[in-house]
Amino acid sequence: MCCFTSLAANAQVADSAKNAADTGKIKPVDTTGKNMPARDLSHYVYHKPGTYLVPAVLVAYGVSSFVIKPVRNVDYYFEGYVHRTDPNYNSKAADYLQLAPAAMVYVLNIAGDEGQDRFVDRTALLALSGAILTLADGTKYLGHRDRPYGTDPLSFPSGHTGAAFLAAEFLAQEYSWKSP
Repeated sequence: MCCFTSLAANAQVADSAKNAADTGKIKPVDTTGKNMPARDLSHYVYHKPGTYLVPAVLVAYGVSSFVIKPVRNVDYYFEGYVHRTDPNYNSKAADYLQLAPAAMVYVLNIAGDEGQDRFVDRTALLALSGAILTLADGTKYLGHRDRPYGTDPLSFPSGHTGAAFLAAEFLAQEYSWKSP
């Protein structure tokens, strides 16, 4: 199967090269049938070094909280603060907002703004991504981080964060070629 995929890709490249010889330009191969412009992904390749500062600090904080007790005590302090100021705090907003970008893809499609992929393809991609995220949630048993309310030690890595990033990247993959 891999050989056939490779041959098909090479055939498309050869066909594009033949068309380039005819017209003087390489034309992007449209595999979706929608005559969409080729996606310019060059802005994903080069970043300014400063753009990594905030994520690096946050990752360093998260990793250090496993080994440095005073850093972990900061988490416990904020947990205690929430319990003291509002002992009955409970919000389900995060359960719904984490999926809003994925839902937006389908809402935009219903409104007539077509995305990168067809309905069946995008739904399959979303389902596959969700399955991979579910498998990745198995690493919660390695983290042993208590949940804020102490119900179990399965809070890290965060399933809400993973689902939010999955939905945001799904939206970006479908529409970033139209609007960054």
